[in-house]
Amino acid sequence: MTVNGLAFSAALGFPTDPAVEAMADCDGVSLSGTGPSVVAVGGRDDLAAIRDRWGGRDGATRLVETRRRGARVL
Repeated sequence: MTVNGLAFSAALGFPTDPAVEAMADCDGVSLSGTGPSVVAVGGRDDLAAIRDRWGGRDGATRLVETRRRGARVL
């Protein structure tokens, strides 16, 4: 995930700084789709630190929980 995100960021002309800043504190970080969003996955406390670090950048930073149950028809 991380290597792919760094490669795509470089190929698409997006900065790799957000991913590099997060690498030490998460399980994985990557460009989301074709960018410019960046996503990190890991433990909640570690991700809170990344959220605070990324908070000084342009855009919105969200801390969310992964849905562990599948879709259901209502």
